[in-house]
Amino acid sequence: MRNAGGLFLVALLAAPGIGHAKRAVAPETWLCGAGEFVSGDGEMVVDIGHDSIGLGDACPMTPATVKSSKKRATFSGRWAGCTGFTGPVRVAAKLATGKCNVLDVKVRAPKQKIRRHFQASRSKGDPKDCQSSDTFDQIQRRIFGARGCRVETCHGSAKSGGLDLRVGAAYASLVGAAATGAPGDLRVAPGDSAQLVFDSVARHLQRHAPWGAQVTVTLEQLGEPCSIDATGPAYDAARSAFAEAWGHEPVDIGIGGSIPFIATFQELFPKASILVTGVEDPHGNAHGPNESLHWGEFERACVAEALLLAKLAGLRP
Repeated sequence: MRNAGGLFLVALLAAPGIGHAKRAVAPETWLCGAGEFVSGDGEMVVDIGHDSIGLGDACPMTPATVKSSKKRATFSGRWAGCTGFTGPVRVAAKLATGKCNVLDVKVRAPKQKIRRHFQASRSKGDPKDCQSSDTFDQIQRRIFGARGCRVETCHGSAKSGGLDLRVGAAYASLVGAAATGAPGDLRVAPGDSAQLVFDSVARHLQRHAPWGAQVTVTLEQLGEPCSIDATGPAYDAARSAFAEAWGHEPVDIGIGGSIPFIATFQELFPKASILVTGVEDPHGNAHGPNESLHWGEFERACVAEALLLAKLAGLRP
């Protein structure tokens, strides 16, 4: 269940309230845990994602229960069974506010009577990975960084395949840069239409078909990308409404540019202020069979929409 409000509901203004657990710390504090952490003896590896947790190769990433207070954020996960363990396994990892490089971890496997409590230090990712509202900066930090893509021996100083994914270099290495495996093509060409991108992918697959195989690429559907300049009175009104409804300032996270109908709205209504809002929490499971909406968040969304409509009415000349 989703709330889709007022004006054309791709500047995604994220209303930062969470329904399942009161979050007293700022989102960038608990999210800075994203990355990989290793115990002092090197035997245990804990992986923290946006709202998920894993235990090395033993327990795969699973949705985490996230609880926060002013002093710490806790990620916890449960598995019915993990490689190397007998029976269910529980892991709880605590991240102290302001200390993004160390986790306090507890691992429990009752059937084996395993109870481990240890400190784990960051081995991948960066404490600043979630502290930017710039979309590409989020990509290079939270994907290239947390997933280990930019380690020195890969796409760090080694620039494997001519690709440098370090912070500050990734954009120039990807966008508008010549593709090393496809002479004459660019890796990512800004502003390209969806049809041009499809043609490039199809051509690449056909040129590199192995063992003489014949490859046919069939287009099912196209969706044009879009970009929004989220400045102006309507956007200011939206941010103000969110701030009143949630009790603190919203965060612009710049998501939604690949939703096809947004570009269609831009074309049909070029003078409209287009806004996309997503009201959900870490346990909302968007687009999943068990998708849900916390009532507390839904209430805030309704209040925010009412406030927004009132503020927009006041903007009329």
